[in-house]
Amino acid sequence: MAPLAIAIPLLAACLLLAFGTKLPRLATDLVAIAAAAGCLVNAILLWHRVSGQREVYWAGGWRPDGGHGVGIVLVVDPVGAGLAALIALLTGCALLFSWRYFETAEAHLPVLVLLFLTGMTGFVLVGDLFTMFVFF
Repeated sequence: MAPLAIAIPLLAACLLLAFGTKLPRLATDLVAIAAAAGCLVNAILLWHRVSGQREVYWAGGWRPDGGHGVGIVLVVDPVGAGLAALIALLTGCALLFSWRYFETAEAHLPVLVLLFLTGMTGFVLVGDLFTMFVFF
């Protein structure tokens, strides 16, 4: 479930980037809000799942070899999951606020907001400084 916190908004942003000009504005807004709501639900489920402990997910199955980690490690603890839920909630509120506010932005605004959601969620769920810098 930890990779879904990053994959949901990233895939929704890619979908909107590819098909955003062909979809009506209402559909792009609804897809973006649904992605933020999905991230919020996922973060709440993660928070309930890790209550009082940590869950470590090694992306791609790259486990540490001799004490040195090679791949992307996601560490979900109650604080990180709570911050991910707060980020998703605030992003959803921002998308609701901008629902019909920017008429000329087409799908560009929801795509950028979803990419911001991806970066900030990844920022609070990573387990090493290099990946944190990449998400930042």
